[in-house]
Amino acid sequence: MNGNGNFAIRRFGAEELGAMVALSAGVGWNQSADEIGEIIARSGKYLLGAFAGNELIGVAAGYPYRDGGFAYINEVIVREDWRRRGAATALLDELLPMVAEDYPVLRLCATAMGRPLYERFGFFPYATLSFGDFASSAAVPAVDGEFVPLTDRELPQACRLDRENFGADRTALIRSFARRAPADAWCLIRDGRAAGFIVRASMNWLFQCSSAADMAALLRYANAHSPAGALPALIHREHAGLLGVPFGEHFSLTLMQRGASVPPPGVTFSGFLPDIG
Repeated sequence: MNGNGNFAIRRFGAEELGAMVALSAGVGWNQSADEIGEIIARSGKYLLGAFAGNELIGVAAGYPYRDGGFAYINEVIVREDWRRRGAATALLDELLPMVAEDYPVLRLCATAMGRPLYERFGFFPYATLSFGDFASSAAVPAVDGEFVPLTDRELPQACRLDRENFGADRTALIRSFARRAPADAWCLIRDGRAAGFIVRASMNWLFQCSSAADMAALLRYANAHSPAGALPALIHREHAGLLGVPFGEHFSLTLMQRGASVPPPGVTFSGFLPDIG
């Protein structure tokens, strides 16, 4: 695959793990090498790099959800000294038709800087996400239910809840997070069933639940009980005011889609992972 003379676009794999970790760190993301490795493995043929000689200077990935019939476009990163030189456009020119041939519905989370580029490729916005944290001094509210560790016993119910909202099965991903940090994975049990769950990812909490009260309780419980300390949350902006305490937004992201109308979510309150859907 050819670039513009200054760089070339081509596929790559695990041999560029270190370079991709460095690209991620260069834009302020704190993904671990294990997480980057999972992204490389999951993206497979939908992973393209921009190379100046043999040096990886940009990347873009398609992360497929086969059972959901859609894919997330993510990890669109260009090294700072190569920005505004056409690398991101060239990566998407090659990647999007390739992914859309197999998955006509494409989704992504866009920064304010990236949104105009994605709009030129036919993506439209349908929600705004706020990335931030709420008052750490807030007490965990009383909740009708019990918090228990999220283990393999609770995982099937938790993952059914996740699939209802996300639209595809992420059992392997959620299990991976829960096993990586078992002291940071909880399930809210009500009437013998999972009413919500929360697990620690690299940059924020991933959670699903069906009420504002449960959302507030899950986030406060996790931040109060995490051995590794509090994490920000990435939630729908309109839900921030429902937490019951001040929410300090660091920045916002726009959920965008191309290829079909956006279906209404089955579960209202959820936390997102911008890097891997």
